[in-house]
Amino acid sequence: MKTEEIIAANIKCSGCADTIKKELLSLEGVKSVDVDIEKRKIKVSSDNIERAVIINKLLSIGYPETAQTQ
Repeated sequence: MKTEEIIAANIKCSGCADTIKKELLSLEGVKSVDVDIEKRKIKVSSDNIERAVIINKLLSIGYPETAQTQ
């Protein structure tokens, strides 16, 4: 099991979080998705899925990866 943490833009509400979870869980190998709306952090647990696949999926649904702030 592998876990990726990604900071993404445009996460504003629970609807955003629900969309992200639904779309990422549709990827083969993704086991769980947690979204922290306040920190715009997405944690993805998977069976060795490539980070680039996750990043590309997020980009395609309007949540591009951003540089971590703070």
